[in-house]
Order: sequence, then C-alpha cells, then structure tokens
Amino acid sequence: MPPKAPTPKAQWCDEEVKPLVKFLYDHRAEVGDNGNFKSSTYHAATKHIAPLLKDGPPKTSAAVKNKWTGYMSHITIFDLSSMQSGAHWDNERGANVHGKDSEQVFEDFTKVRNIL
Repeated sequence: MPPKAPTPKAQWCDEEVKPLVKFLYDHRAEVGDNGNFKSSTYHAATKHIAPLLKDGPPKTSAAVKNKWTGYMSHITIFDLSSMQSGAHWDNERGANVHGKDSEQVFEDFTKVRNIL
C-alpha cells in the first residue's frame, strides 16, 4: 500500500483569526473544567469562520483547537513575562525588545521559565 499523502495544513489569516478569537471569547462560558472548550464549541467555530476562508483547506475542529491553544499559550507567556520581568507587551509592538541588553533580559526570562 502506498504511503498516505500528507494532509494539507490550515492556512490562517487575520480575517479568520480575529473573528475566531471573538467567537470563542463570546462563548467563554462553554469552557470545561480542563480550561479548554468542548468539541462542539470548536465545531461551531469552524462553521462561524468558514465563509472567511482565504487559502488552504477548510478549517477543522482540530485546526481551530490548535490555533486557539497556541494563541492562548502566547498570551499566557507574554502575560507572565510582563508581570514577572517588568517587560511590556502589546498587540501592535509585541514584546518591543530593542537592543542587546533588552534581548538578553527577554531571552534569560524565557530560558529560566522554559517558555519559548
């Protein structure tokens, strides 16, 4: 039997991600005890963003879950970074790390906490 062709990966654009984040935020009451959404919520999210598809295959529930958990892990990393290192984070400038000294502080922080 020939090897199975790899499944094309989801391609994301801002026009899909922003409505996805808003949809999941609006459905935050559906988060389970494990801190994650139920599969039915991810499925509903795929239907919500389906008309916004720009490239790649249609998003699956698994792709939506992966995108959300990745998004949340980045938020958690930078929230922790801001609280514990004194560094600043915003959605326009990111970590706003400039210069060798700032880069070193940020790298040391992430290494010690094993977060990047």
